[in-house]
Amino acid sequence: MGKVWKERFDPLKHQDKMDSFRHIGLLEFTRDNLREAWVYFVEECNFTFTFMDLEQARECLDYFSKKIHLSTRIDIGSADRWEVQRWYERLPGHLKSEKKRTKIAKSLKKLIDEKIQEKA
Repeated sequence: MGKVWKERFDPLKHQDKMDSFRHIGLLEFTRDNLREAWVYFVEECNFTFTFMDLEQARECLDYFSKKIHLSTRIDIGSADRWEVQRWYERLPGHLKSEKKRTKIAKSLKKLIDEKIQEKA
């Protein structure tokens, strides 16, 4: 079972690696001392996943729960060239094997379950 932990958000230390199109705006949290922002981590198969919120962890769990993934091709219409990589296209190839995929999904489920129990 992989290692799961959280740290308080620090804009100098943490980056949103899953942000392809949307911006969560965690910099707002650094200006407000009363609100806490957390960054969640899962270390599995010699790779550390970083999540700015639990919704990103759920999205990643959804990806690693599927055996077969759809095409990564993006229809960009009449544009000549537009290079966009979604977060799962930037993952190292060794994480996509069946054995590692199931380990990662198990660790992500552990993260989500623990954080949900914390809130209850």
